[in-house]
Amino acid sequence: MPVETTNHRRSLFISVLSFIVLLFFNSLALGQWISISPPSVSTDWQLNGVYFTSPAEGWAMGVDQTNKRGVLLRYSGST
Repeated sequence: MPVETTNHRRSLFISVLSFIVLLFFNSLALGQWISISPPSVSTDWQLNGVYFTSPAEGWAMGVDQTNKRGVLLRYSGST
């Protein structure tokens, strides 16, 4: 087998392996979502935006339509 073909296969293998490792470790670092009940707002609220400053901290903003007030949720680590 020519050296050029061997080098191409090795490069392809390393690229695929790197991609798989990156996906695996990225999913471990980001954690998992869990379902929680919204805070004391009516059931008539809508989510307007989500912003994460890091994998461990984020914010969600919405509007409680029934009570005519804003809803601001903060995710910090695991809550």
